[in-house]
Amino acid sequence: MKTASKPGVSPQLQHPELWNLLLGIDETQLNYLLYSPAQDNSLITGTVPLSDTQESYLKAVENAVYDTPLLLDDYRSVRLAVRSSRFIVLPAGAAADEALMAQAFAAAMPDAQGDITHCHLPANDVDIAFELPKGMLSFLQRTFNMPVIVHHLYAHCEHALKLNSGSDTARMHLHVGEHTIDVAVFRGDKLQLANSFTFDDVNDAAYFALHVWKTCRLDSQNHEAIVTGNAHAQRDALTATLRRYITYVMPGILPAAALRLGDNAHQAPTDLILLSLCE
Repeated sequence: MKTASKPGVSPQLQHPELWNLLLGIDETQLNYLLYSPAQDNSLITGTVPLSDTQESYLKAVENAVYDTPLLLDDYRSVRLAVRSSRFIVLPAGAAADEALMAQAFAAAMPDAQGDITHCHLPANDVDIAFELPKGMLSFLQRTFNMPVIVHHLYAHCEHALKLNSGSDTARMHLHVGEHTIDVAVFRGDKLQLANSFTFDDVNDAAYFALHVWKTCRLDSQNHEAIVTGNAHAQRDALTATLRRYITYVMPGILPAAALRLGDNAHQAPTDLILLSLCE
């Protein structure tokens, strides 16, 4: 696996039209992943921090993208996963009706002032409508080559469903970042809850997880918690805390298919690796 973490310092691809770009956008940085479907061990990853200035968040994202020429090539496909804490889960097809989506979003978040967009989760057969900062949607659409824009929970929920397929067991799937925790609860192959939280202390992350566990009426003796994430210290601390209350708390295992991307795929951002497997 090749890595490139500094803006503007990136490997050059001779035939970008043969490669796929996956880009994760959150509050502090961009994470990107590049691979060629026709070439094993082609994985390239990198991180671009957002500038800590007085400029707007949108401007910081724009600067980070324009300062990283590798992101601007004409790729075979482009998928963007944008972190947004302002979202709602809707029945399949509801978001396709823009008036209905706007009405539902306004009812849940009447103070919304940004761009409202949506993505469909085909395996779960639900929609996620989510808010982006004003101007972000048009920037992404005009800057990248026909990008598919999804909510950051997309890959987490789609992958978790695959793990639950054919099982009657209820599971809580947790993806842990340095200051974020994404939660998806399934009963068999049915999504019961999907949410995201931010935290400063891992004890707060444990509180959020256990609150979801109780809200969904999971059984601490029989149901399972699966924990993934690249923030190893936070992930391990959360796992240890949850094991005081839940009998079955297990680490998530990277799908074998991910290893075709690169021998060190487990070191790449887990959310982007999972997104690469969501075709």
